[in-house]
Amino acid sequence: MNMGIADGIRFAEAVRDEDFNAYAAERHRVSGPWVRKNQRFTTLVSDHSIKGRAFRSLIRAGYRTASKVLGGQAAQKIFSVIAQG
Repeated sequence: MNMGIADGIRFAEAVRDEDFNAYAAERHRVSGPWVRKNQRFTTLVSDHSIKGRAFRSLIRAGYRTASKVLGGQAAQKIFSVIAQG
């Protein structure tokens, strides 16, 4: 969501300044790494192979362990930070 808000603000500035080339270059530089990471994570999570199933099992076990040790809210925060990068 934050990336979308920043993109909207920057796009409005590009319209005002009529500078779409700089806008495109900046937004690709900013969003490219996040999009690539998100694609890799989505591919891994939705993978039906042994590798994908093992990854999902590892995530569930990590969450259960963190919930027991730190409490449910802390575990949710940790995994939210990991998922968002």
